[in-house]
Order: sequence, then C-alpha cells, then structure tokens
Amino acid sequence: MMDNRNNNLVLIVDDNPQNIQLLAAEVSACGYVAGIAMDAEQALEFLEENLPELILLDVMMPGIDGFELCQLIKKNINYKDIPVIFLTAKSDKEDILKGFEVGGVDYITKPFSIAELKMRIATHIELKQSRDRLSLMNAELQQTSATKDKFFSLVARDLRNPFNGIIGLTEFLLNEMSKLEKNKIRPVIEMINQSSVQHYKLLEKLYEWSQIQVGNVKRTPSIVNLSKLVKEASASFKDELKTKSIQLVQDVDHAVIVYADYYMVYNVLQNLINNSLQHGEKGGLIRISARAFKEEEGREMVKVTVYDNGSGIKEHVKPKLFKIDHGIHSENRLSERSGLGLILCKEFIERNHGSIWLDSSSSTGTSLSFSLPVNAGADELLQTSLEQDAETRYNDKEPQKKQKSVIPSDVWQSTLKDLMHLLEFEQIYLKDSLCLADVSKELNTNRVYLSQIINDTFNCNFNQLINEYRIKEFIRLIRSEDFSHLTIEALAFKVGFYNKATFNQSFKKIVGKTPSKFLKDMKDYGLNGY
Repeated sequence: MMDNRNNNLVLIVDDNPQNIQLLAAEVSACGYVAGIAMDAEQALEFLEENLPELILLDVMMPGIDGFELCQLIKKNINYKDIPVIFLTAKSDKEDILKGFEVGGVDYITKPFSIAELKMRIATHIELKQSRDRLSLMNAELQQTSATKDKFFSLVARDLRNPFNGIIGLTEFLLNEMSKLEKNKIRPVIEMINQSSVQHYKLLEKLYEWSQIQVGNVKRTPSIVNLSKLVKEASASFKDELKTKSIQLVQDVDHAVIVYADYYMVYNVLQNLINNSLQHGEKGGLIRISARAFKEEEGREMVKVTVYDNGSGIKEHVKPKLFKIDHGIHSENRLSERSGLGLILCKEFIERNHGSIWLDSSSSTGTSLSFSLPVNAGADELLQTSLEQDAETRYNDKEPQKKQKSVIPSDVWQSTLKDLMHLLEFEQIYLKDSLCLADVSKELNTNRVYLSQIINDTFNCNFNQLINEYRIKEFIRLIRSEDFSHLTIEALAFKVGFYNKATFNQSFKKIVGKTPSKFLKDMKDYGLNGY
C-alpha cells in the first residue's frame, strides 16, 4: 500500500503480468513509485487508499474495460483530476477519440517506445503538479481576498461610529463653549480623549497586523527567561491594576525558558494581560502561570496561561476570537480593545512554532493559554542563522563594516546538526576541560568555521554556549530529589563547572540572580529540591 501523499506515485492498470513488469521497471527507472492493479476492481480499491499523480490504463481488460474504468474515475470527486494515459493496441481514430471523450489526457499505442513512455509520463505529471499548485494558489488568493473584504468592511463600520461620536462631542463644544461652565467642559474633553486613545490603539494594532502580513515584522528568536519577561510585561499595568483593585499573581518559575522572539512574546503577554484587565471583575484576580510539558512527538514545550475570574466568553463567540474577519467586531469580550490583539497573539505564537487556545465559562472565568518550544531544532537554528547572515550581507542601508568568511551551506548545515547532537544527546558540556579545539576535532571541522557558526547562530562564543547548557543541566538536577543531598559546589562540579567564580558569574548572567538566591526562591515557592 502506497503513501497517498507521495507525489511521484504512478498507478499501472493492466491484466498482463509481463506488461506490468516492464512498465513498473520503466516507471521506477524514471524515479517514480509504481502502484499495480490487474483489473478495474483492484484499481478502484487502490484509489480508495492512495492518490497517484498519474494512471497508466490498459484499454482491453476482462470485465470492466479501460474506457469504463476511466469514466468511473472521472465521476469521483477525489480522483477526477488524476491524469489517465491509455495504453492500447488499437490505433483507430474512433477508439482514440473515445479515450479522450471519457477523460483520458493521452494515449500510447502498443508496442510502445520506452523513450516516448518516459517523456509522456514526465510531461503529464509535471502538468498535473503545475495545475495543483495553481489551484492551491487560487484557493488561497480567494480566501485572502474574501477575508480582506470582510475585514475592511468591519474596520470601516467599527471606526465610523466612534469617530461620529468624537465629531459630535467636538461640535457640541464649539457650539456651546460660551454657555458651558468650566467644570462641565472637562468631562466632555475627557470623553473625547478616552475615545481617541482607544481607537488610536486599534489603529496601531491594524498597522502592526498589516506589517506582519507583508512580511515586514522579522522574527529573531533567542533563549528567553519567561519569569523576567512576565515581570516586564506586567509592569506597565501597575496603575490600572491598582485603580481596579485587581490582584496580579505571577506563578512562573525563575528557571523556565523558551526559545522564541522576545518582542513577540512580550507583545502577546501585554495583549493577554490587557484583555483580562479590561474584562475582569473589580477586586478580581489575574494569574499568570507557566508549566513545562512534552508533546506526543517528544518536543519539550512550555504552556503559559493568563487567567482571570471575570464573566467569561459566550460560546457562540469563542470560534470567532482568532479570526481576522470577526476579530474587531464588538461583542462581549470581543471588542476593539481585545479582538485584534488576540489575532496578533495568534500570529506571533504560531510564528514561534507554538499554539494558542481558550478555556472560558461564566462560572470559572477565562484562561488564555499559549505554548512555546523550550529548544530550537537544528534545522530552525540553521535557517535563522542563514537568514540573518543573508540579511546582514545584502542590507544596502547598513553595508558590512567587516567582511565575514563565507562558509559553504552544506558545511554549515552538517556542522550545526552534529554540534546540536553532541549538546542535546551526548551532553559534551559535562566533559572535563572541554575546549573549542576538542569539539572541532570531534566534528571533523575547521575550528574557525565552528567558532563563526556558534557566534552567528547563538550570538555568543563557544564557552558561553557550553556554560548555558551547564546551567540548564544544573537547574534540572537541582529540582530533582535524587540530588538534594549535594551542595551547590558539588552539583556545579557535576555539570562541568570546576571554578566557583566562573559558575557564580555565569549563573547570575544567565538566570539573573546568584545560585544561593535562586535556591532560596525555590524554597519559598515550595518547589522540589533544595
């Protein structure tokens, strides 16, 4: 049984075993995968499980012949676009015309020329794949156009009303200013200001969303300390939290890290906190938490949740929350303040290889959660570094001041993947007196090349990269009860730090606090380990 996603699959339908053997050999020699059926029933069963790029169909078969089978195939919506080439000993014009009438795209007369067979197979597969690409592009363009039209219609409608309000208030002031007392003018001005600020924020989000769509917002991933980021994202809401008497609790462990674009995650957190703040109850609660988990395929992830005990979101609104053609329509929580912001959140999270989702009810409140990867895969690191290198080398506005050595892409890719394997699976950072020369020898690569690859990919030198992995392993071990009997120094030694001063300096730089302060916080939070 063939994989129905194989875009090189060719189905051969012929009742003659010798013909099948010859055709299968030639199809395979052309680089395609041969599927086989000896009658119409087998062919239809095959098509239920597989979608070939081309069908080579014999005309003269017992029972249902090739013409009838082709008609059955073309009547099925799942198979109708698969090109059929007839293989026939008949060369009468009537038979050839009948082949085209029932849906065939070409015919080859027996005995056939191998060169002709190869040429026709390649031509029709290429034509089908080109049609498939065009069809997909057309569908995407139609969807984009429909979404854009709906979106701009909503923008025009939702912006018109507030501006009508602002115009009305300013006309009122112009006409009545001479009659109004001073203390009655101020509330009107405050209303104008508040409305203007709110809708300026909406326009900012519209602009940001448009920049994302045209590719002007570049992703620059790095290792991000979530605890630090949550504190920074929360800081700007201090006054509003106090005014509404809402308590914001940060339940994020100091050791939780993700690999993502710092600005994008910061923007997401600000949008989610603002969303909870705008719709949470006065005197209520907002809690931000982060927990590590593993996906089914084994990828290490972190789930971040922003919870509020507000009124929740209505069921019929939930499916619309992250869709641009609904996102700025005012309804319950789905308003100018939150709708487009949530759409931006979805864009940012998905660009960082995560997902975002919602849990909400009127009785329990609302939790908006998103996931992000802990580590970057070698392929992503390679792609990011190559993009950054290309952007640096070809940026006309900021020409390079220093000429960099050019590393062949195959060397770069191979070296980076091998390095990631040594770090992630063989834990070379635990080795005593590890140096760049040792790793270069292990990878069988030039030391200068390796140094540049590390610097351009991770934005640090070799020793800093190794120390980051050692600190990560230290934090993992320190949270395990199996190592709770060890001192800080002993555990640091176990992960490869043989100098106390280097360990303390590296730990503070990466985690943001000394090891002793980190351990004290772990005790205070009641975490496993020390």
